Amino acid sequence: MTTAAPSQFRGWKKAGAIQSPHLMELASPADAAALRIIRWATVANVVASTSAFHESLLPPGLSPLQQYASIALWLLITVAAMFVRPRLAWRPSTDTFAVLAFYGFAVLSVLWTDLSLPSLMKAAALLITSIGAYFLASRLALEDIIAEMNKGLLVLTVASVLIVIFVPSIGVDESWSHEGNWQGVFASKQALGITGAIFMFFSAYLWLVRGGRLQFAVSFGAAAACAIGSESRGGGALALVACACVYAAGRSPHIARTLAFVPMAIAIFATGLISYLYATGADAFEVFGARIDLTERTFIWQHALAHFDERPIFGFGINGFWTNKEIYLEYLRAHGWVLDNFHSGYVAILTETGLVGYALFMLCTLLFGLRMSTSIDNRTMRRSRIVALIGFMVLIYMIDLTETIFLRSTSFTATLILVFFPQRLIAAEGKRQ
Repeated sequence: MTTAAPSQFRGWKKAGAIQSPHLMELASPADAAALRIIRWATVANVVASTSAFHESLLPPGLSPLQQYASIALWLLITVAAMFVRPRLAWRPSTDTFAVLAFYGFAVLSVLWTDLSLPSLMKAAALLITSIGAYFLASRLALEDIIAEMNKGLLVLTVASVLIVIFVPSIGVDESWSHEGNWQGVFASKQALGITGAIFMFFSAYLWLVRGGRLQFAVSFGAAAACAIGSESRGGGALALVACACVYAAGRSPHIARTLAFVPMAIAIFATGLISYLYATGADAFEVFGARIDLTERTFIWQHALAHFDERPIFGFGINGFWTNKEIYLEYLRAHGWVLDNFHSGYVAILTETGLVGYALFMLCTLLFGLRMSTSIDNRTMRRSRIVALIGFMVLIYMIDLTETIFLRSTSFTATLILVFFPQRLIAAEGKRQ
């Protein structure tokens, strides 16, 4: 049983609070069956594609199965969606073309890689998940998508807690650098921390808009345990910041307008960090005499930036940097280790898609703020949807300062950015065919 939502998002005009009927109540039997497939495929996709599982749970030789499963589930969602009437009307606009240009350019960038099988597969996967994201966004209400995602995240977080308690040899990282940190069902503590942070945000969001104290307590508790156990204090703090954004934006349209441009501010800040490393050639930041390398992440950033001048305009192409054997071995020789990961979504975009791709990305980010501001002024979108979009984007843009989520091809969290994007391009949501 659910209870009334604790916040009514005061300060907004009633016209901005249209509550749409439950989609299943409007569907024909055929539509309802297809919608059930979409819902369960979404839950399964979250479980399969959030991050790589621990090798004791899924042997390294079988790890590609997660990616294959994710692609298969996105194809299933796409096919099932074709049997469901679109719930909202698509209205193309400037930011429609901007996001299509950005993701289209990223997919086409495989043409100037070495055309290795991993690069071709990533480009194909990105294309499939991008198409699937549109179909999912146009067939399920945003709150329903978040609810189904939360089911998958609940499975992962509860399973991680149980693994930590009963099989600590798997659930706890005993390596020298992370001794005692939780990693749960995942291959790294970072994956568990990010998962916990995202789950904290979405469980809090659903509580604010739908209520349900028990569901919230269980979900938020499991998510917080994973974030704290993995010692991802930053991730947990970011999740709380995103929750605060949702609450504040829901109470005041003026605050919401300001917060809509926070992703752009974060992107500008990230660009400044990148520019400093590129201009100085340093592999860390010097702040008041202290050397900050963000647990050696800046070593990776500088390695990528050191090769930027080789392909500045179009970049190395999607998945075209670390697959270059010379670049890979160069880093390995210099540091004795290599992660095959940029550990910064912004560095990844700049390196793989060059100045053209990065400019398109920044344009999409700016247009996000403008679209949100316009939607608030014109009241063309429910406030619960607006604050979900703002809160999620703020969270993801902050996480991507030190992790790589943008342009990941099969990660459900990465694809969720595209799932959310059509939500702000669809108007007149109170009207149905």
